Amino acid sequence: MDVVFHTEIAIFNYRVAGIWIKNGHILLHRDVNEENWSLPGGRVKMAEDSTLSKHIHNLYTADEKA
Repeated sequence: MDVVFHTEIAIFNYRVAGIWIKNGHILLHRDVNEENWSLPGGRVKMAEDSTLSKHIHNLYTADEKA
């Protein structure tokens, strides 16, 4: 179960992100239907360690690109 809190005025999604810098460039991504860019990462499951979660999301993303 992802860590998500619903309130009367908003929805909070707990996410982790990482900053990858290589040769002076920072890795960003965006959905083709979005205008905003973001750092690679993803949602965290309940009781999941945020550091572990970041690594899992990064490996999953790298595997999708391979």
